[in-house]
Amino acid sequence: MIPFEMIEEDLGLARERALRWAELAERRRLIVASVELVRHAGDRRAEARLVEDLEIVDRELSLAGPAREIYAELLARRERRLIESADPVGAELLSIGRALAELSVDSPQGDGGLGRLRQRLLRRREQVLLEVSG
Repeated sequence: MIPFEMIEEDLGLARERALRWAELAERRRLIVASVELVRHAGDRRAEARLVEDLEIVDRELSLAGPAREIYAELLARRERRLIESADPVGAELLSIGRALAELSVDSPQGDGGLGRLRQRLLRRREQVLLEVSG
């Protein structure tokens, strides 16, 4: 069993890496869109510069590795610990988990209003987990 303090320390670093990964992924998305625009306009020089930028971002993304997955795993470990400890926060997390499970059974992933509710519940769960100190 990993000591809670280690999860706490690793969680902060994993969150920073996951946020960096998300920034890079968004940057990549914008560069790809820009490449298409300049390609359509026939600006080969601008396209070449953007392709170089894209290669740099792709390298950075590969270095970031599975940042989101590691962050999700550390959050899940913290959640299990809190639920198993009978902490009042664990009860809230359990309630959020049940609501998410019911939504998953009752609606498809992309269902408009329920999809937004699912996202709010996921954000609330992350917020609760991050507010709790080890």
